[in-house]
Amino acid sequence: MPTLRKPPTTIEYSIHPLALDVFHFISDRYQPILRWNTFPESLKSALLQQQVYTGVMYSEKKTKPNSDETLKKAVKYQFITPMWALKYTVQAMPLPENYLICYEPDELTDHQISLMCWNSFFQLLAFSVDRRKLSRAWDTINDMVPTDVMQELLSAKSLTLDVFTAWTGGSKGTLVEQKRKEKKNAQTSHSQHYSDAEMLAMLTGTNRE
Repeated sequence: MPTLRKPPTTIEYSIHPLALDVFHFISDRYQPILRWNTFPESLKSALLQQQVYTGVMYSEKKTKPNSDETLKKAVKYQFITPMWALKYTVQAMPLPENYLICYEPDELTDHQISLMCWNSFFQLLAFSVDRRKLSRAWDTINDMVPTDVMQELLSAKSLTLDVFTAWTGGSKGTLVEQKRKEKKNAQTSHSQHYSDAEMLAMLTGTNRE
């Protein structure tokens, strides 16, 4: 069974060899909808601080001085998931606020590790925002995120159009046109669409049960 612990400060950290392909794919080829480098530092810190990492913890046995009793001492941790968060850390180092789910080296097969890594990537796709519905996402954020939460994460009372378009790399004109089409479609059709809560869940990566 895996264990849960805070990150030790005196061990070696690295990405598991079977996770490197996923890490490089996310780092070099996957372009997220929202641009991380445009986020305020307060939001970046909050997103990284809440991460729980899964990986393999390697230990070595040491004998207690003047005793036959042996102790296990952690010496190395190899990350398996989530790969996207490691892209934005310094030298793949966890933060003190993080938690580590630790497997023993013989608990997971290579196949299981590979599945876990790629699942981490597909989670990004599952929670992506439809570029055709960016205006709805923007409206939803401003309508549903409490003001105090907005202030703490974004250092602002609301998500302005200027900031949101900087995040997405889109234009104000595109969002205005989307809103115009949505209003027109709402008047002429009752077709199914994403609810505000669903849009917020897709944007923030939260699950709705």
